Amino acid sequence: MSRFSRILTWAGLLALLSLSLAFPAQAFTGKTGETVIIGKDEVITDDLYVAASEIVVDGTIQGDLIAAGSVITINGVVEGDVIAAAAEINLNGRVADDARLAAAAITLGEKASVGDDVVGAGASLETRPGSTIGGDLTMADAQNLLAGDVAGNAQLSTAALELRGKIDKNLSVNLGYQEQPQADQQETMPMVIFGGNGRQIHVPQVRPGITLAEGAQVGGDLDYTYNHEISVPQSAISGKVQRHEPVLDPEEAQRLREMNPSPAQRALNFGLDILRHFIGIVVFGLAFMALLPAWFTNLEQVIRQKPLPSLGWGTVAWAAFFFALLLVILLIVLGGVVFGALTLGGLAGVVIWSGIFLLFGLILAFIVFSAFGVQVLFSHLGGQLLLQKLNPELAAHRVWPLLLGAFLFALLSAIPVLGGLIGFAALLAGLGALWLLVSAWWQARRAPAQA
Repeated sequence: MSRFSRILTWAGLLALLSLSLAFPAQAFTGKTGETVIIGKDEVITDDLYVAASEIVVDGTIQGDLIAAGSVITINGVVEGDVIAAAAEINLNGRVADDARLAAAAITLGEKASVGDDVVGAGASLETRPGSTIGGDLTMADAQNLLAGDVAGNAQLSTAALELRGKIDKNLSVNLGYQEQPQADQQETMPMVIFGGNGRQIHVPQVRPGITLAEGAQVGGDLDYTYNHEISVPQSAISGKVQRHEPVLDPEEAQRLREMNPSPAQRALNFGLDILRHFIGIVVFGLAFMALLPAWFTNLEQVIRQKPLPSLGWGTVAWAAFFFALLLVILLIVLGGVVFGALTLGGLAGVVIWSGIFLLFGLILAFIVFSAFGVQVLFSHLGGQLLLQKLNPELAAHRVWPLLLGAFLFALLSAIPVLGGLIGFAALLAGLGALWLLVSAWWQARRAPAQA
């Protein structure tokens, strides 16, 4: 539903509430309870105010009916107005004057008759064949299935309309902006509404946009606001057909532009993404080579000499990282419980905070290395291998291989599917090289101790 529809929906609900509170003081009958039933032979000579979970009117109300509940069913006669708010309203009888309705689902049955206007707000309106509205129909809702007859005008602010019946005068529909044209929406998800006590309310399925079924008739003009043209049978509309482009507020227009960029905008965004990725690799690469030159060189050598073992050990390193996180969490919990039980609150706090900082450090190091360190390694290595064939002098430089490799890595990463596979393979190989390098360093440290 468009923003205009949502605003109009709330406005309709507030209007119904204000109308129900603004009646002049006069004689009326009030009823409350879990279930209120006005029997078939019962006649209410005054206005009837009723609030209940379920309201059924089978008799006659000679005044107005003001009702609020979960399910409201009117099978009898109301000689005045009906003002009702509920989860579900079923009108099967006769209302002599106006009906002002607010409900998730509103249904006018085959024998329903409203002498004057119908004003409503909610989610779904269905008027079945045989139902009649003697005045105008004004609705702010999500969908409308109109199979009955409307003697006046119909003004709808909605997302979906299917017309099967007859509107004697003009039809005005504000559909707002919808991303897909009606022809592309062959299948739609049925609307699901739940009323009181979780009971599901069955409503018809209406395709978004405007659908004029066979036999639909509009005696006047069709005026609709929509960002797509609709096909209108000439025999269905007696007057003119006019379409208006929806007017969007700046925020919604910006959101739609971001969701549906033009080909030029998509190309520009693609280029900017590559540029941002390239700059990130270069900046982190220069910092990495300046701060940890020995580790950087050793990792490159491991990847050069053992590419396949690096991939295999990368899987082990991936699993080991998450196992280490779980182990740290267990140590934090265990240390806190044990020292807490021994009433050594100070030591418990030290253990917990030390574990939290260790956990944070592990996660931060893993993210930095996975997001940038691996990309820097493969960018520099790839640029170096390529320049060795094109220009060996530049291959020995520290910066030029990084610049060339970062551009190629950013470009390949932007390719759908392939970029993701390349990035994942680089991540595993980088983690595996780090695992092998740390293992070799650990073994080298243990060798003098064993000797």
